[in-house]
Amino acid sequence: MEDNENDYEHWLEVVPREHLDQKFIEKVLKKDPHAISYVPKDLLTQDLCEVACQANGYLLGVIPEEFVTSQICEIAVGNHEYAISHVPEGMRTESVLRKSIERNSRNISYAPEEMISRDLCEFAISKGSIALGGIPERFKDYELCKMACEKNGGALSNVPHILRTEELCSIANKRGRNVLRFIPKELRTHDIMVEACTRNHKEIRSIPKHMIDVEIAVAALVSFHRVYEKAGRCSEVNQAWFIGLLPHDVVADAISIAAEEVGQNVGSESEPGMG
Repeated sequence: MEDNENDYEHWLEVVPREHLDQKFIEKVLKKDPHAISYVPKDLLTQDLCEVACQANGYLLGVIPEEFVTSQICEIAVGNHEYAISHVPEGMRTESVLRKSIERNSRNISYAPEEMISRDLCEFAISKGSIALGGIPERFKDYELCKMACEKNGGALSNVPHILRTEELCSIANKRGRNVLRFIPKELRTHDIMVEACTRNHKEIRSIPKHMIDVEIAVAALVSFHRVYEKAGRCSEVNQAWFIGLLPHDVVADAISIAAEEVGQNVGSESEPGMG
């Protein structure tokens, strides 16, 4: 029989029973681990289940309960970021959780509450700031949130509002590109708005027009020009659209100053679409 990977799952259905042995089935599973579902129950062994999970950890979900051990759980979570969802809660040991978090830091959300420790929370955040979203609120404190925001400003979205201080918001704003909407309005200082628009011109849309002055407009214009110029999309139409987001009374000065910074024209006050 020719080694055609796409046919393996059918082999287990059509091969005469007397020719099905552990070696043959193992070869099939290494080629197509999903074939584990076609292995006759009386021929299924712990070793075969582990072979399938070594190839695709998410298949832990189809492994019969009697073969689900701590060892096979560790194998599964070590090679598939979503395998943890199939690990029985009683087998979510420290080792299993850490291996799973290595694959996806947000998997700390699968930790039984009695397993969550400060050390585990810090470990998860060290692997990715998105972990903060999977940590129960009662475990979040200022230092943990600061650690996440220093890694990626977007983590501010998962910081409890009571912990969103001016310092923390400033840290997040300097380490993210779409953070302004998560900063309480009373903490959106002029410096924070300038920094936000410097990092991402689209942040201008989170600032009320009456608060946009020349400095903020320049930061946004320069950022816009550099992004669109790099992408080869800095057309007059795009420039006109963006300039239309700025207050009329700051446009002329902003265009002039921004043009000096980038060394070329960044638009015209008379362009269509101005607001």
